[in-house]
Amino acid sequence: MLMNLPRPLVAGERFPLTLQFQQAGRIDVVVEVRAPDTAPPPVH
Repeated sequence: MLMNLPRPLVAGERFPLTLQFQQAGRIDVVVEVRAPDTAPPPVH
């Protein structure tokens, strides 16, 4: 869950996000915002 966002998310946008795990440390990812009714991409 993302909290205290400076503005609403808009479908189609991408933004960087850093996840902090207790044992795995920091992992940087790029998040793609999708509309709630959009199917996820196929997994390879």
